[in-house]
Amino acid sequence: MSAHAYVFDARLADDPGVSRTVAVGSDQTLDDVHGALRQAFEWHGDFPYAFRLSDGRDYAGAPGEGVEVALAGLGLRSGDRLEHDVEGPEEWRFALTVLDVRPDNESLPRVLEHHGEIALEPEAELGAGD
Repeated sequence: MSAHAYVFDARLADDPGVSRTVAVGSDQTLDDVHGALRQAFEWHGDFPYAFRLSDGRDYAGAPGEGVEVALAGLGLRSGDRLEHDVEGPEEWRFALTVLDVRPDNESLPRVLEHHGEIALEPEAELGAGD
């Protein structure tokens, strides 16, 4: 278990009323953040993705080739913002904000809060047919 957790507010960029709060360990990676968001927003399938940090750093991952950069090495602080793009049948853009970096001895990553529902057309559901 991680000694510290990064707590992220994640919102759909085109529907900010749909949000999730997730905690990810400081020793976990951007790929783990992607996985936590995948679980939190309940999408199925594995798709290419990218993170863009507010300082301009970009990190891209794909199925089987995750971004193995530890959160502790990114220098993120409370209030920092990131973008997360997922390239599935629909392109999803998430606006992430670091809410807190705090001690945490529980299992990570985990979903802390869940607000709003995602409305997808049945034929456009991410991972439909997986």
